[in-house]
Amino acid sequence: MTAATNAAGFRIDYLARHPEHVGTLADLHVAEWRSILPDWTYAEAFAELASHAVGPVIPTTFVALADDGALLGSCSLLENDHEEIREYSPWLASLYVLEEQRGRGVGSALTRRVVAEAAALGVAKLYLYVRDAQRFYESLGWRVCARYAFGELEVDVMSIEPRADSTASVVVPANTTPAGPANTTSVIPAKAGIGSD
Repeated sequence: MTAATNAAGFRIDYLARHPEHVGTLADLHVAEWRSILPDWTYAEAFAELASHAVGPVIPTTFVALADDGALLGSCSLLENDHEEIREYSPWLASLYVLEEQRGRGVGSALTRRVVAEAAALGVAKLYLYVRDAQRFYESLGWRVCARYAFGELEVDVMSIEPRADSTASVVVPANTTPAGPANTTSVIPAKAGIGSD
């Protein structure tokens, strides 16, 4: 997909096309979700994010970028998002928006983009888990389907049925393959919910 700047002044693209942001995201993700994943390290997060490809494919990560290329947020599409919740798959994961960028629609746009990616892959149902942003996801069509406890921390598992007519369509340019980057330069546990919109 060739990323285009939207009316809010940011664009969404594959992280794989912007590897300069992998280290920053690894730091942000580990810090944000330490309470849920206390043993997750920077090295693991970095390796995971660096392995994500240009899609449509699982796993992949999207980044929201300002016109100058500055990172605003990210969101991933993963096969699994927590070793204690393996009965659901795939997952919208790690939606994160920098605090100073919240309230601009970045989290909503990233979420819609991941749902569109899942639809392009023929995913029948997509999941996420969240501690405290259920209303945000419900406003985007997600519904609570289960509750889990990780020690003293409770999370809700939510789901959505991606549709091919999703509002954030996936366009693969003619000069690219679904698994590889375009030949030209291209212009949000979910552990989600903490730094969403």
